Amino acid sequence: MKRFISLAIIGFCFFISCKSEKKETGNQEQSELKNGILVGAIRWDAWVGGDITHQVELSLGPHKYHQRLPWYAEVITDSTVRIDGSSQQVMDQEISFAAEAGLDYWAFLLYPESETMSESLRQYLKSDSRKQINFCLILHNAFGVDEKQWPAERDRAVALLEEPGYQKVLNDRPLVYAFMLSYKGTFPAERFADFLRVAHARKINPYCVYMGWNPSKDFEKYSALGFEAVSAYACSSADTTYTQLCQRVENRYWQNAVTGKTPYIPLLTTGWEKNPRKDHPVSWELGQSYHQQNVFPSIATPDEITAHLFRGLTFVKEHPEICAAKSVIIYAWNEFDEGGWLAPTWTPDGKGDNRRLEAVGRILTTKNTAR
Repeated sequence: MKRFISLAIIGFCFFISCKSEKKETGNQEQSELKNGILVGAIRWDAWVGGDITHQVELSLGPHKYHQRLPWYAEVITDSTVRIDGSSQQVMDQEISFAAEAGLDYWAFLLYPESETMSESLRQYLKSDSRKQINFCLILHNAFGVDEKQWPAERDRAVALLEEPGYQKVLNDRPLVYAFMLSYKGTFPAERFADFLRVAHARKINPYCVYMGWNPSKDFEKYSALGFEAVSAYACSSADTTYTQLCQRVENRYWQNAVTGKTPYIPLLTTGWEKNPRKDHPVSWELGQSYHQQNVFPSIATPDEITAHLFRGLTFVKEHPEICAAKSVIIYAWNEFDEGGWLAPTWTPDGKGDNRRLEAVGRILTTKNTAR
């Protein structure tokens, strides 16, 4: 089985390499629109084995969802799939995909080091290709460990800020997002302060961005704790079309930040079509309201995604007073079963569907624009 998957990955990588020249290091030459704006994408790395992978295999197992599988997945039957993105080869190829499209950085959700959800970050850090794309952290479940584990997790988070290729903004400050931080059911203010204390003691001055749901109110609440800007992880919606979802993001989030004069990194969405999880619920979302939804936004076309990206880059250019970090963050690289992805997806012929990244590349790079 492992050998079969490895051969499939080799074949897919060969096909992609024949379509476009692979870079050695760094991003493609930037388009005039991008012009120094940093473009990041969120990574939710549930695709490397263990119980969570088993649950998303069930969510994406039905035939009607196979077109949303990651490119390295194996379809066993019309209702059974196997997903194993744990190899170094998969990570190295994903780095190439992202860099070719002109992305600047991945934002990795930070889980405890011992958890399987940390495997992709380990593979990135080991990769000989990592210079092609930077990375940063989204502080997350690692801040919810027990008291005994906390000092090691805190020190690990701070040490990652010093890694080569860590994304910097505003005069060499490490970019740090935070999403759904919780310890014993509440925001871990003491732990976040402890994280900043250790960072500052090492002469590291992170630029911390709180990911919430209402930019102006979030900044009012969390700026006193050390957050200097806000953003969002995603936007839920019961709209019927992806276009309506984008309008919701642009009005509820972007314009809210403008009105409130709120320091902001714009969220860009690639979708919110959660039917796979509604059909086969995952353990961490039991009872959530979307299980009662009858409608989700339609799956985006590549052109719809790039139109939203175009507007996001334009927004940053037109609002330098609130977009000081000069960045956007995309939901997401690989939230396949939740409805938001840029990464290539599975096709029956093994060639993979890379149309979303190809379209993004036409916006972000002059190399692709000239084609």
